[in-house]
Amino acid sequence: ELCLQNWRSLPRLFPGPVPLPTAAHRAALRSFQRVVEVEDSLRIVKEAVGLPALPLGSPDQRALIADVKKLLAFWRERLPNRWDPASCWEEVLCWRQKVFALISKALRPMAEAESNLAHLGHHETAWAITTLSRASRHAGLINSCF
Repeated sequence: ELCLQNWRSLPRLFPGPVPLPTAAHRAALRSFQRVVEVEDSLRIVKEAVGLPALPLGSPDQRALIADVKKLLAFWRERLPNRWDPASCWEEVLCWRQKVFALISKALRPMAEAESNLAHLGHHETAWAITTLSRASRHAGLINSCF
């Protein structure tokens, strides 16, 4: 909430419906993104860690699996802007890779019974690497894509 108050307190540079972003606006937005990432990460990891404890195939486990997948789908949609610097993309996607590693570790006990679920963290990691490469290419950092 403090990040949003900070954002609202920033002045507009021209009158109109959309404020012109300044360095202060971008910094406030990145701070807010970090807070949201940490909150989402905690929720995802907490739910993923609880999955192996539930009876295999139970309604509770299926609901929790759907919840984790839904959060991961939201993450795929909520990315930095295309015009953000590569460092912003790297920060977000590297953080998410750490969360994906925790998910993979938490779901390892379920690998034999639910092989597609056990590899969920690995699939998301591959997606993050591809997305980071695309953002690097867009920023003109061709060598970092290989």
